[in-house]
Amino acid sequence: MPGDILYPVKRKVAEPLEVAFANTLEDEGRVYVAHVEERLKEAEELAVQGKLATSTAEEINEDIQINTQLIQDSDSKNNQEDFDIQVEAHSAILEKILKHSDEGQKIHINNIIKSANNKNRYRDSREENKDDIKKENTEQVFIERKNTIEKVIQDETKNIEENRKDDDELSQDILDNAQNSIDEAKSNLNEAVKRRSKSEKNEDDEEYIKNSERNAKKASISVRRGLELGKIKNRKK
Repeated sequence: MPGDILYPVKRKVAEPLEVAFANTLEDEGRVYVAHVEERLKEAEELAVQGKLATSTAEEINEDIQINTQLIQDSDSKNNQEDFDIQVEAHSAILEKILKHSDEGQKIHINNIIKSANNKNRYRDSREENKDDIKKENTEQVFIERKNTIEKVIQDETKNIEENRKDDDELSQDILDNAQNSIDEAKSNLNEAVKRRSKSEKNEDDEEYIKNSERNAKKASISVRRGLELGKIKNRKK
């Protein structure tokens, strides 16, 4: 974490080595996505503890901007899509943390949210996918995707229900995010199934099942982080 004695080693040695050992440009792009996710998680944890200092926030912002540009330069739609999901999920989590933070922290949190969501620096993969529905989406593939989404919905719904007894307000707010994503995943999946039954053309259902997959992934991120950040906040007390 920023402030730890070994953090510069992580940033200046370990993470560049991860890039150097990537076998392909696709792998390299995945590393950049992971680095953005790591910076956002660091911001969340520091903000929850009231330790998001100006210098740290500026460093996180700079690293997000650099890695965002590298992701775009890698020109990988899979990495771009994963990046979009991570940014959307963690930005929503930071918005919830914002509600529970003091004024000094709010400035830094807002700046990080804006930095991660700067649309001038990256393409939204959903816009690209509208013109690129060439992915093979046979009935078997469709069923496999549907089953995967339903499993995520089932698992994360159970996790939310089991942790509703937690009295930490922040954790519950983030779980509300997860529930909203689950509801969106269900709605889009139902629409995809309905359209699939009426037509065999990929473009009739692909947009909806893709949105369902995105929301299912966002729900998983929100559940995991909601529980983790709740524990961190309780340790602070």
